[in-house]
Amino acid sequence: GWLSQCEDGRPPGFGVSEAKTCESFPTSDAGKATLAFEQSCRAGFFGACKVAAERNQRGKGVTTDMKVVVELLDLGCPKGWYACEMLGKLYEQGDGIAKDLDKALLTYGKGCDQNFKRDCFAAARVAEQLGKAEVQRARLENGCRLGSKLSCDTLTKQLEAEGLEDEAKAIYADVCSRMRPVDYCDAYVRLGGTLEPGFKPFKRGKDRDPDEF
Repeated sequence: GWLSQCEDGRPPGFGVSEAKTCESFPTSDAGKATLAFEQSCRAGFFGACKVAAERNQRGKGVTTDMKVVVELLDLGCPKGWYACEMLGKLYEQGDGIAKDLDKALLTYGKGCDQNFKRDCFAAARVAEQLGKAEVQRARLENGCRLGSKLSCDTLTKQLEAEGLEDEAKAIYADVCSRMRPVDYCDAYVRLGGTLEPGFKPFKRGKDRDPDEF
């Protein structure tokens, strides 16, 4: 992290004070920084795998080698932060490697099983492309349970379209009571729910992440 002078943001495992130190670290060496992140990943510090893979893919002091990128992400998935998401996108989009939706689904699924909610929605998206309706539904349910707005949005629309309004209503009620988003509270009322007197839902900020309520 010091060798990269925090160009990747706060490196994995770094506290705020350490990040401040690396921003002013006197020596900068992109190649050594990339190698250090890679060595950390291979030594079992899986939080460094995505950073190492990204730096390799961008050619930060090294010659890009997609085989190494995939290898590092494979080491990081599913324990490393966002490694499954990055690897799944490579397989899904065919970015520098052969496109393979089955591998994308498997990879996103590993992240979802480790409670990375964004991977759950991604797995559902790929499952739909592959025509695997049961897998899609299961991943949407997992993602919604973990607080993925995208998963809950898609799941509730499907449930209502299938006439399963009671199941959709239960999700609207749960999300409304816990997080108070106005659209879910409105949907709960639309399906016959009643809000307590004085209950005030919140409007979603325009700068909010699409997967956050």
